[in-house]
Amino acid sequence: MNENPYSPPNSDLLKPNTSIEFSLASRWHRLFAVIIDGFISIVTIFPIMYFTDGFKKVGSGPHFSMSYYIMISILGIIVFFLLHGRLLINNGQTLGKKLLRIRIANLEGEVPSFYKNIIPRYAFTSIVSNIPVIGGIISLIDSLMIFNKDRRCLHDLIGRTQVVTDK
Repeated sequence: MNENPYSPPNSDLLKPNTSIEFSLASRWHRLFAVIIDGFISIVTIFPIMYFTDGFKKVGSGPHFSMSYYIMISILGIIVFFLLHGRLLINNGQTLGKKLLRIRIANLEGEVPSFYKNIIPRYAFTSIVSNIPVIGGIISLIDSLMIFNKDRRCLHDLIGRTQVVTDK
């Protein structure tokens, strides 16, 4: 058989092994990561509230300052992303998740897109929790969904994410 010296190379290509091995993070790891992140938020926001007389404003009953509440909520979101933004973008982690060696992943187990997955996931919880009465109910439902077989909460479904631990 005469081979054509001008024909392109002919070889079988192997598909790269792109499968990521992971397992779902335990409910306890997820809970403790949220507690750590909450503690970090409290430590950063409480001094600001103290020096701006926020505790008096929030506890003033019917004279409650809605503008102060909105300002402190927006500040809380900014502080959250200043503290966790780089980790969320690069690894799908908050500081609490990093300490517990778990991470947010897309459904294929990869680091999720910040704008496509992470923002909708956190925007949901940030917005819904501030709706009077119904926000608390939806937040409770969101949290209780962790007991589903796939351990995905409502915010995971909205962000098309899951929380995993790498093998």
